[in-house]
Formats: sequence, structure tokens, C-alpha cells
Amino acid sequence: MHVVFVSNTTGKSSGRVNAVLDAYATRIGQNTWATPITEDGLEEVKKHIKRKVSRHVSVACYRNKGVYGMELLWIVGNKNMYDHHGYYAPETRSRGLQMPMAYRHAALVAGLSGYCHDIGKANGQFRGKLKLSVEGKASQENQSDPVRHEWISAWILQQFALQSDKDLPDVMSEWNKDRLSRILKEDWKPVNSIQTALDAALMIVATHHKAFGCESNGIEVLRRIESKIDKKPHVSITKEEAARLKDREGIAVIEIPERERDAWREHGMRIRKILSRLPSIREDDADYWHGISFIARAAMVLADHDVSSSAAPDKDQDAEALYANTCKDGNQRKFGQRLVEHLVAVGDAAKKNVLWFANPQLPVLGTETISKIMTDAQDERYAWQDRAAKVMPDVPALVFNVASTGAGKTRANVKMACALRKGIGVRISAAFNLRTLTLQTHDAYCQELGLDQKTECAGLVGDPIIVDLHESLKDDDHEQKEMEYLIEGYNEIDMNQVPEWLRGECRRNRSRPLLKMLLSPVLVSTIDFLNAAGDMTEGNANYAYALIRLAHSDLILDELDSYDAESVMAVLRLVHVAGVFGRNVIVSSATLSETLAGYVRRAWLSGYKAYQKMFMNAPSPRIALVSDKVKPRLIDADDEGFGNIYAGFVESIAGNTGTPTKLFTVSSQINDTDGFFNAILDSARLLHKKNKWDLDGIEVSVGLIRVANIDTCLKAASFFIENEEDVLVTTYHSREPLLRRAYKENLFDRILKRKDEKALRDHLRNELDKKGWRGKKRAIFIVVATPVEEVGRDHDFDWAVIEPSSAHSIVQTAGRVNRHRMKEATDANIIVLDRCIRDVEGKAKDGRVFIMPGREIVIDEIRKTTSHPEHQASLLLETKPCKVRPLSISMMFGNGRVHFAKYDERAISRLMDKTVSHYIENNSAAEWFSQWFGRAWPLREHDETAAFAVLENGNGKIRLYQNVFENKNEKWKLIREFRYTDTHKAWASPSLNDVREWAKGVIDKTRDEREYYSFELPSYLWKQKENLTLDWRGICFENIQ
Repeated sequence: MHVVFVSNTTGKSSGRVNAVLDAYATRIGQNTWATPITEDGLEEVKKHIKRKVSRHVSVACYRNKGVYGMELLWIVGNKNMYDHHGYYAPETRSRGLQMPMAYRHAALVAGLSGYCHDIGKANGQFRGKLKLSVEGKASQENQSDPVRHEWISAWILQQFALQSDKDLPDVMSEWNKDRLSRILKEDWKPVNSIQTALDAALMIVATHHKAFGCESNGIEVLRRIESKIDKKPHVSITKEEAARLKDREGIAVIEIPERERDAWREHGMRIRKILSRLPSIREDDADYWHGISFIARAAMVLADHDVSSSAAPDKDQDAEALYANTCKDGNQRKFGQRLVEHLVAVGDAAKKNVLWFANPQLPVLGTETISKIMTDAQDERYAWQDRAAKVMPDVPALVFNVASTGAGKTRANVKMACALRKGIGVRISAAFNLRTLTLQTHDAYCQELGLDQKTECAGLVGDPIIVDLHESLKDDDHEQKEMEYLIEGYNEIDMNQVPEWLRGECRRNRSRPLLKMLLSPVLVSTIDFLNAAGDMTEGNANYAYALIRLAHSDLILDELDSYDAESVMAVLRLVHVAGVFGRNVIVSSATLSETLAGYVRRAWLSGYKAYQKMFMNAPSPRIALVSDKVKPRLIDADDEGFGNIYAGFVESIAGNTGTPTKLFTVSSQINDTDGFFNAILDSARLLHKKNKWDLDGIEVSVGLIRVANIDTCLKAASFFIENEEDVLVTTYHSREPLLRRAYKENLFDRILKRKDEKALRDHLRNELDKKGWRGKKRAIFIVVATPVEEVGRDHDFDWAVIEPSSAHSIVQTAGRVNRHRMKEATDANIIVLDRCIRDVEGKAKDGRVFIMPGREIVIDEIRKTTSHPEHQASLLLETKPCKVRPLSISMMFGNGRVHFAKYDERAISRLMDKTVSHYIENNSAAEWFSQWFGRAWPLREHDETAAFAVLENGNGKIRLYQNVFENKNEKWKLIREFRYTDTHKAWASPSLNDVREWAKGVIDKTRDEREYYSFELPSYLWKQKENLTLDWRGICFENIQ
């Protein structure tokens, strides 16, 4: 290609930049170069210029497209003088930022909240805490507050707004009378709903540290309680305890020192000035104030965080004055900011922080990258991606991508995200349920889509060891790359692209991972991080940063139906918040049901309704339906016929499945536990016979046994070893030492993609040679796996046996069979077990068997009726045992939809409909800012876990350690020693010594080696740790055989 370089570099940097360009191109002007060049050569030029980039460097590169003109490829350095087309402004003129009215109102509410947020600290209890802290006695005394300062602050703000004839010190002193007893007696709350600007400010003041509380009685009880907003944890004193108090000073607002009263009166006038403006602003407009509340709360929370963290000791150190905090001065703690000064500083900063939402100026994907992404697919199988991208509307949109498994949804999602923005200002947040899938997708974005890993794409997961292992294992030579805690990629931060409001954060090394997360044009993360934007049980700083990320990037959600039914509500909260900021949302799943799609639409539309109220010229949104099987379709988002339209769309997909590549049958009837495991064995033998292939004269097949939980996985693996001579078995589940699981995943990814059979054949041949298999006629290679295999694993098995949990899990597991070879199936390659183990064992006390995983719910507790009246697969799948039928997406959609899919949808509908109607779609609901919403509908079950590790001791035994805290220090405590148990019938099941040898180039020797062999157990298993062991199947208990 022919390119032109234009340099507007100034100062000393111009000499270096000119020298680089002179080395690669011919000058055609004072600051212009031209040359034919390859893509690799152009990348090298770019890399050399970026080596010492500064605000003085500015180099633009254009590609000559002949009659189509010049196309901007990239700009290195200062971009301020260019627009997105690459046109250069010879001179500029600055003018004040004209903020939309919604942001001005958000600044008012944020400022008012900041001015009032800590007024409640002017009480004896809090002043006493600060004195103890300065005296070094804080840890020796009870530090709990009978009434937290946020609650008192909100009460004072409310009273000050109601009593326009009184100054602030007088209203504050009213707390000294009988207001505590009134709060307790009347169960006072700052707000019950958010309808006005004052409601929003009261909510922010009351929740700036802790969201509204609620009683904690377990998830099922939480969902049924009447009061979703409780005074706990803000009020921890009862009416009886308050009546017995002799000294009221501990919970009463003290008299303001006379020498400070003028400052407090002045501060009251500052607050009153804002209050006087509020009645004229959009009274009783819940949608409007819902959106404002998200912005203003985040702005105030971050202002409080920033002002408090930068506090310096007060020069007077007056023990009788009112202070907001203490801070360190050397080794001594001293009084920090005066309280009124702190309030003013936070209020002023909160107003400015609204700019973080109004004018972010964050980095976006470059023109060159967009061009690569939007290049038409060369393979006809992926041409549907281009058709989908071309129909994307130029208004905010909700996109449902229901393309088939293996059709290239990953690339299509990014293409559509770019098309929705017309290639301008593209920022993406892609959220995933599994961390392994997150890292795989990050790799795919960088390697297949051409995103620059250093400057355009960051991967966020929760465990630095996981990231370390993944990054090290990507290349055969174990090349180590620069890594940082939590974040993979985006290692080069161009200060020219950092907006002014983030410059301060750049100087704090502790904030570097956070900066990467905010700045990166594309963020690929586990959904747990972004979840904080809608879950108020998360820390407030997490909420604010996640909200900023979500507000300035379009959202891609992968495999929504892979979440448990309860977790889906958390995802809907996120979709709603994306709607509040007018962002595009792309939901990607081959098996997304009409019910779930409907809830996603309702969540996004209710959020977008707030966006439309905030920005009156916001366009009407649209919905796009895309698939690889049928033409894409666009509809109005508010079309009441959406349900029927979506159902018709997926039904047309179901009717266009083409040549069957997967045929299934249901096993014969299962009556007891022995029958369950015998059915798995018989099914495996039958499927091997039907799907075997030749390897050096031996009949070979590689099969998957999918079971619902780890204990069943371990038992099934042992059962095969004991009852079948010609079998080689391994397990795949989450209860494995990290490095051992990484070994298995790396091996499976390498040999089971099967786009090239050589890797698989070579590995199996080597396994058979090691086992002395010569002379035998057959070898059945089996992977017994839990649902970790269902989603995101790009594996291709010859056959599968599936324990039923849900219609979705059957279809997803089937997607791992004949995945890439796509050979026409002439006989069964999948068998679904007639019953699940929970049903066979009769342990379902409430009647539910399809749970953990599964979607079955209780309908009637007394009669023990559930959403799934049948539990036999033959009835659920509407077939007969041993009858061979095609298995495709058609069992989820249209006329072919089976009972199992219908029952799953019914369960989701009964579980979620009321909450979606009352809270997700109710923009006045204060419950959005309560702990109840997150605790009743959590993204993950918050079961406490403990870390364990196993390590060989050098003399043939394995030591088991538990990670504990003793005397405030973290340490690995030895629990027991045991010997590793192996079997000659295991494959892909390395000992710890084998793993250590394999991972020589991976382990970071500066870390404790036990971290690489660690695993987590939930609290209900801790008591069995004395029976914990490691054998060829993974971590297990000696009583599980």
C-alpha cells in the first residue's frame, strides 16, 4: 500500500521523529513523507515513533485509496488538532463547554449531597472516635455508632429543606431533642421512592458509604419481605436501648463552637441557595431523577474519596473543633480537615466530577483498527457477519445475536458494535460469565480482530495467577510478557489521550490497573467487575468506576442463558444501567429463549426511558435480530409485538438447521444409583461402537460424559475404571489445583479443536504407547466433565453422554460434539440419560431435581409441586428411549420446542416477572440503591470459601495446606500428608511432579509455589478437610470412590 505521513511534531521531539520517518519514507514536503510499504513495515514505523511519545509528538498516517481519496490510518501522539476523519485544524478557538441540562442538574444534586453528606459527623460519638484515634486508643474502644452519621446527615438535610426560616446550626441542634426517639418510633427513612431532586440528594447522602439496608434472612426470605429498605445498618440502637441511655451526647448533634458558627451559617446559605432552585426542576419525574441519581451519586462518592485521601493535618489541632477525619503525619495520627471545610471541598469536587460523565474524552478505537475489523469475511460461512453489520441502525439499539454455535459470533459482535457507532467513538465492554472464556476472548480480539494488545484492549479477571498462567501458556516457548495484577494487556498509556480529570490518578501507581480499565477502548472482563454498576452491595468506589466504564462504552453480553436463573436478574440490572446512559447492548447466545429476550428488552427500554427524559432529543431506539441462518431484521424497540416477532425469528432459524450433524437418543429407564452409572457405561460403549475410527489398527473414539456436579464426576470416573477394560479416563472440573487444571485445558485446547487431526492422533498414539496398548482392539478415551465444559470451550468430541439439567445445557453440550468437522450424522452420537442423579437418589426434599445447575423452582411448598412436572428425559424431550432423533436448536424454539424448554422458561418467568415489573422497570424505586436488590438477586452465591494447596514434599508424599490468618498474618498451615493414587487407565491426569516438569517456564519463582497448586473450597466442605486428598481424578475426599 502507499501511505503518506504528516508530522506536526514540535520542539526537541521533531528531530527524532523526522529521523525515523526519513529512514522509512521519502520527503515530499517540509513535514510530509510518502512511500509504498507493507503492513509489517508500517507497524514498525509506528512502534519507533511511539517509543518516546510526548505531548509534543503528533504524526498522522494516511493510506492512498486512489479515486476514493486518502484514509486516516492512525495518529501517534497529540490528536487535539485532528477530527475523526483526519482533517487538520490550522488554528483552534476554545469556548466554554455547553453541558446538557441533565448534567447541570446532576451537578446540582451532587453538589448538594456533597455539602451535606457528613453534617451528621458533628456529634459527640464521632468526635470521641476522632479523639481516640489521635490518642492512639482507637483499637481499644468500641467504635460502633448507634446511629451512623449518614442517617443523621440525611435527617438534617430533610429538616433544613422543610424549615426555610432557620439557619443550619439551629436545625442541626434540633437533633438534640427527641429526634432519635422519633426515628426509632416512626421507623424514619430518608426516602421511600425517588421522584424529585431532593429525593435524589437524600438518597445519596444516606447511602454514600453503605446502601440502604435490609433484614438478612436468606435469599428466599429476602425475596418475600415487605420492606426492602430498612434502617439497618445505619441505625443499630433499639427503642429500649435508647430509653435507657443516660448520656445523650454520644448520639446527639453537639453545639457548634461559637467561633465556628459563622462558617456553618455561611455553609447553610450555600446549601439553601441550591435548595431554592430545586422546586422548579422537574418535580415528580421519576424517570428523569433515576438517571440523575446514578450520575450524581457516583460523582459525590468519588469526590468524597478523593478529598479524604488527600487530606493534610490541620495546623491548629484544636480538640474542641469539629473535624471530618484524621490523617497520618509521620508515625502519628492527627486531626485532619475541619468538617465544614471538608463539606465544601467535597461538594465543589462532586459538581466537577459530573464532567466525568458529560465530557469524558476517553480513548477510542483507531481508524486503522476499525478498518481491519470491518473488512468483509473471505469465507462464505461468515458472510452473515457483514450482512448483519450493514443493517445496524444509526440510533441506539439492542441487538440479539442468535447465530449458531461455531458461526463466529465473537467477531460478529465487535463488527456490529463498530457499525452501530459508524466507526466513530467506538468503545466496548465485553462481559463474560467464566474467566477462562474471558481470557480466550481477549486473545481472539487481539489475534483475530487485530486489536493492539498494548494500546486498545485490556482483559480483566479476578486472579493474577490465572492471568499469569494463561499468558505464559499461550506460546509454546512460554514467552513471558509484562503482566499486572488483574489486567492483561493495555500496557502503554499514552498521556496525550488521558483526559484532564484522570491525570491526577495517573500519578498514583496504585491506580494503574484502574486506569487501564477506564482508558482501554475495549475491555474484556468477567461480568463481576461491571456488575458493581448495578449492585449496591458492592463497595461504593467499585460502583462508581464500573458505572463510568459502562456509561462510556457499548456492552456485549455473551451466553446470557448460561447464568443461573437467579443470576440473570443481576445481568438485567446491568442491561438497564446501560440503557440509562443510552448505550448499545449486544446479547449473544445461540439458545436465547423468547422469555429471556423479553426481559432483556424490558430492562434496557426502562433504562433508555430515563435517558430519553434526560436528553429530550434522544432518538427512538431500535432492536436488531441477527443470525447466520436467516436474514437480519430491524424493529422498533417499543413494538408491543416483540414477543411474537422474536418467536417467529428463532422459529425460522430452527427450521433452517440443514444437514443433521448431531443425532441423539434417550437412555433406557434408570431406577437406582447403580442403574445410573451403568447407564453411563452402556451409553459410552454404544456410542463408541457407532462413532469409532481407526488409529494404527485400534478402534478409537474420544467421548464426553457431562454430569451436573463434581461428586458425580468423580464417582463416574471411578466406575469406568472398575467396570471397563478398554477405557482411558480423565476428569475436567473446577476442584483442581490451578496448574493441574491449566495443564488439562491447554492440552484439550490443543488436541480437541480438530481442525487438524494430526495433534489429536499424535497425542492418542503416544498415550497408547505409554500404556502398552498394542495388541488390543479398541480404546475408549473419555473426559468426564462438569458444566465447565458446556460454554466457551472450543472442543470437538466424537460423542457425548449428557446428564440432563436444562434444555439449554443439553443443546450447549451437544455443541461440543462434531463441532468443527461437521460430518453428516447417520447414527446417534449423543445419548441423554433418562434421569439425573438427584432424581435417582431421591434427595429432592422440595421436589426439585434440576438445580445447581438447573432452573427448576418450587411452585407450591406444601404440595411440593415444581415448575417441572416431569423429570424423565424421555418425557421432557418428547421422545422414546432408544429412538434416534436430530438434536439441534429446534428443541428450544418454534413448533419443535420440547417440554423441557417450556418448563425452563416457565420457571424463569415465575421467578422473575414480579421483580422485573416492580423494580427493574420502576425507575422511582429506591430499592435500586439498597442492599436488598443485590442480596436477594446476587450475581454469585456468596458462600464463604477457603484456599487450600497441595505440594509434593520430595519423598513421595503430598502435603495439604490451608491458607489462614494467624496474628494478623497470612500463612499456609499444614493440614495433613497423604500419597497420590494413580491408575494405568487414566489419561491427561498428570501427577504434581509431571505438572511441575511441564510448567518449568511458567512458574514465577518470586511467588510462593503453593499459589500455583491452590484451589478453593466452599465453607460447607471445610469440616471434611481431614479427609481431603488428591488422586488421578483431582481433589476429592477419601469417602468418595
